[in-house]
Amino acid sequence: MPRKSEREMKKEKHFLINYTSLILLIIFLVIPLSFFLLLSINVQGKSFGLMEIAFSIISSVLITSFLSWNKRFTLKNPYLGTIMGLVVLAFLEYALFIKYSGPYTLSFAIISAMIVLGFLGMNFIKGLKAKREDYDNYYEEEPAS
Repeated sequence: MPRKSEREMKKEKHFLINYTSLILLIIFLVIPLSFFLLLSINVQGKSFGLMEIAFSIISSVLITSFLSWNKRFTLKNPYLGTIMGLVVLAFLEYALFIKYSGPYTLSFAIISAMIVLGFLGMNFIKGLKAKREDYDNYYEEEPAS
């Protein structure tokens, strides 16, 4: 089996959809769909229709896109990327609680927050390791004469 060239490996790294993004997209698609479905079943006057499905699809694409972008950003600047991810998470949770309140909202907000916090934490650790390796490699190089 031929080895991949460095150029092909770089192309794979910058490919927009990878397994992590696909898994996040599916998770953040299932969470709002199940939230709206349970809400319509258990609360009188709430319906589950095309608007809820469209909202779930759009929100899952936007959240996944932001997390994918934040992952690349966090690997370059771990502290700023993590802080930015936490701020956006706080805004999203606040916006959710403005519109909805109750036990379903709380449980789905906690599930979503745990997933995002886990994702941010993993990328923060990877970013710190990458920064440390860059720092170590910088001082191991021979000075130019």
